[in-house]
Amino acid sequence: MALQFSDQFFLEDASSPGATSRGDGSVLVPLALFGESPPESVSVVDFAGREVSFVLTGRTFFADSSAGTEVFAGWSYWEDEDTDYPGSPAVELFVLSPDFPAADYPRG
Repeated sequence: MALQFSDQFFLEDASSPGATSRGDGSVLVPLALFGESPPESVSVVDFAGREVSFVLTGRTFFADSSAGTEVFAGWSYWEDEDTDYPGSPAVELFVLSPDFPAADYPRG
């Protein structure tokens, strides 16, 4: 069964007018949706209604350079290059670590 982006928390990328107008951002989901470990890929229904695959690109850490700390936040996924098309929104699927609250995800 595909993960419905419309059922998840979307954090808009407000870093630039272009990002906002394209609909760029991050879809934040808890690890519990997948069990105890993140999958290598996730079938999703994106905001345009397309069923596509998002692939794991790596673990994400956020650093507080002034405090000298680094926190593991979760796993980052991006749409498979085979289905991504020019001009489409840049939407990250972000699977949150159980110890990292969504409220702590950086807002752009």
